[in-house]
Amino acid sequence: MLKEKKVIGLICKYCITVFLLFTLIPAELSSLVNFNKDQRKEYYNKAMLALANKDTLSAKKYLIESIKQFSDAPSLKELSKIYLSENTTDSRNKALEYLRLAVLKSPEDIEARYLYAEVLENHSKCAAFCEYKKITEMDITQSKAWIGMAKIKDEEFTEYNHSANLTEDEFSFSLQDYADENFYEAEKYYKQALVFEPLNYDAIFKLALLYDKAGKPEKGAAYLTRLVNEAKADKDIYLLLGLINYRMHKLKDAYQYYQKAIALMSYEERKDFTYNSVMFILNDKFKDLAQKLNQSQIKQLIQLYWKVNDPLYLTDYNERLLEHYSRVAFANLNFSVPKLGKVGWRTDRGEVVVRFGEPNNVIRFRPQMTGKSVLMKTEVWNYDNGLTFGFTDFASSNNYVFSIPAGDKDKFAPQFKGDSQYLIENARRIFPTYYNPVYEGPKFSAFYNIVQFKNSLNNKLTDVYLNYEFNISDSALANHKNYKHKVGIFVFDKYYNDVYRFNKEINFSPGDDSVIKVDSSNFFVNTIFTEMKPNTGTISFEIIRDADKSVSSNRDSVSIISFSDNYLDMSDVLLAYNVEVSNQSEKFINRKNVSILPNPSNKFSSKDKMFLYYELYNLKKDNNGLTNFNQEVTLTSYNLRNQSSFEKIINAALSFIGLKGKNQSIKLTSHYQTLEANPQIYFQVDMNKYPADDYLITITVIDNISKKKVSRETVLKWEG
Repeated sequence: MLKEKKVIGLICKYCITVFLLFTLIPAELSSLVNFNKDQRKEYYNKAMLALANKDTLSAKKYLIESIKQFSDAPSLKELSKIYLSENTTDSRNKALEYLRLAVLKSPEDIEARYLYAEVLENHSKCAAFCEYKKITEMDITQSKAWIGMAKIKDEEFTEYNHSANLTEDEFSFSLQDYADENFYEAEKYYKQALVFEPLNYDAIFKLALLYDKAGKPEKGAAYLTRLVNEAKADKDIYLLLGLINYRMHKLKDAYQYYQKAIALMSYEERKDFTYNSVMFILNDKFKDLAQKLNQSQIKQLIQLYWKVNDPLYLTDYNERLLEHYSRVAFANLNFSVPKLGKVGWRTDRGEVVVRFGEPNNVIRFRPQMTGKSVLMKTEVWNYDNGLTFGFTDFASSNNYVFSIPAGDKDKFAPQFKGDSQYLIENARRIFPTYYNPVYEGPKFSAFYNIVQFKNSLNNKLTDVYLNYEFNISDSALANHKNYKHKVGIFVFDKYYNDVYRFNKEINFSPGDDSVIKVDSSNFFVNTIFTEMKPNTGTISFEIIRDADKSVSSNRDSVSIISFSDNYLDMSDVLLAYNVEVSNQSEKFINRKNVSILPNPSNKFSSKDKMFLYYELYNLKKDNNGLTNFNQEVTLTSYNLRNQSSFEKIINAALSFIGLKGKNQSIKLTSHYQTLEANPQIYFQVDMNKYPADDYLITITVIDNISKKKVSRETVLKWEG
């Protein structure tokens, strides 16, 4: 690293001298003749008049003549501008030399120095930096020069951030110290520019982007807000603000900034950002379908895609869509290659970001020579899902492409041994995208279950109770006396049409009867009741806690039962902390005169009371008006039930020879007679004699009169 820094320092020290010695002086300057001042102005004035009339050829002719005869600084500067506008390699080289001479002849001309520095940036960053520095020494208030120096150091930071040199024995040593030095210099120069021009767009935008690249997005937000407050923001400012706020988990603000950015985009930009970038992913899954759809139907497909993948319906924005916008914004802000006309998300690195998000780890290997080949600049990206991609910049143009192994005779080789092209082709087909939800607060676990009973008044509806609990003893809630939270229940049919939507603010205090103690923790238990039509689809149960904005989001399939009016039927089986008669509570399940405190986790220990509750429907009665039925309660080790046939044989053998403990299946039978055709059945269960395990409880009821049979199951998590 020290060796590389010394080399960079020597280049910076002597780069201007090299340009002076080796740049060819154009033939037009071979003959210089002195004339008086008025004659010198004549050619220049004619040239400026020609430029005003948009006659560039005549202007060029007069300026060349003026330079031949007088070599005057104004003519040198104006001719260089014409050559720069021609934008060819030869014209840029001529412009560079004319500007060098103009600066030598008129060192106080700051405009000429700026032009010279800007042209030097394409030839020698060190020389350009030195020229910008001279401008600040001439006039410290020249914010443009401070920005010029900052951009050069910014580019060096970007180039060397997360960089390393790879030795022949594949040992790498970091260049991060050098990158950090450039970061602090770039930051200093941007800030200096803002001292003299507090609302300089370029300085603020570049500084905020620098902070984002350095992992300090919160520092950039304050600077960008200056432009917003002064009504000087454009789509790029809003995009960067959206990205920065997303990183800071201010998702609502991020959503609003993205909406403003999209509103300010041109039609083509908006289509690329919101439509093309999405179809880029959907084509992998729905290519054949998309080809059959018209434009309107494709838009509906995109809307459905975002709806299905929204992880939290309780918020006013779609977290998955926000992640997508942030991925595209990040790629466009960091990977675009304007010289090649490439938008960031359409580059190879951009594709990977849009599909899988930003990598967990990045390392860039510096280019180097070996005895066999030139090892090109290569980036290696690692993801926590096991994916690793390599990208190589073969042309040093910042256009990184997927790395593929070099052939035996290739003179240029990547510094990544894997075949990233093969990997991405398979990913597009098998694993086209990956998303781990991001919320405003942390994630937490809330246990919940759904139990269903027959509606006694309307046979077209089903009574549905969603029961949930969460730990209120965790550190996030330790200092709060009121545990307010928002609950959402969202049910969709198999086509993802809305079936049911519910959201409500829940308030409770530690002394409420809905708080129960389990071991050393306090749990809040609550029940939400609704009536639904029988259906099959998807349910999303969501909680957002006020105290820390933490989120519990659960997505499952759901089937709303259609209970029979004529044949023997049975409700879900409910495990409860307690069942009481005539103790109604709006927070618990109330069935006729029975109040049930559910246990949504189905976890019990020897310290807990455990009750089992269910309802029967349509039992037949005998001539005495009594029902007659048997109840069978079967307890089976849930782990055993899910074992393979081979595992079951082995366990049976172990049990036979005395190595497996107690029997893992128990059946208890009871006989009942009731006056009601739809009785409520509940009883306390004692599990203290049984080992800790997950048990499948199956309740089977046999109507001895109709000879019909019905059964339901639930899982008990017995902790012993």
